[in-house]
Formats: sequence, C-alpha cells, structure tokens
Amino acid sequence: MPSYIPFHLKLVYISGLVEILCGILLLFPQTQNIGAKLSIALFIAVFPANIQMAKDFYTENHPYLWLAILRLPLQLVLIWWAFKFTNYGGS
Repeated sequence: MPSYIPFHLKLVYISGLVEILCGILLLFPQTQNIGAKLSIALFIAVFPANIQMAKDFYTENHPYLWLAILRLPLQLVLIWWAFKFTNYGGS
C-alpha cells in the first residue's frame, strides 16, 4: 500500500469486504449492474496498491515480482469484464 494512504490495515479489510459484496451482487441479475460498477470502482481504487507492491517486490528482488507485474494489466482485463455486466456493456 502506498505510504501516502492512511489506515493501511483498515483499508485492506474494507477492500476485502467490498470484494465479497461485489461478488454477491454479481450473482443476481437484479443487482449485476451495481455490482459491476462497484467492482470497476474497486479495481481502480486498489490499482495504486498493486503498483506499490510491484515496486516493493522489485526493490526486494522478490521471487514473485513477475506475478506482481502480471497483476497490473490483468486489472484492465477485469475492468473490461466487469463493464460487460453493466447496462452500458451488455449485449
């Protein structure tokens, strides 16, 4: 998590709860639109933390640096996928 963001541990727990909520909302057709939009917001919100993780892994010469780097473009795919569940991205 970037150092300029306060309440690191609390935000990790909150983001985890929001992830669970997004998953539940995506299960039901009546709530998929809001679940998808919330998922997109979450993916954008956690992106700085994923960048920080990649930077930290690079500095530490961490063996899973490749995974942290792979995670960055994967978020764009997840945003696109979530968009497909919105009213705007549906077929």
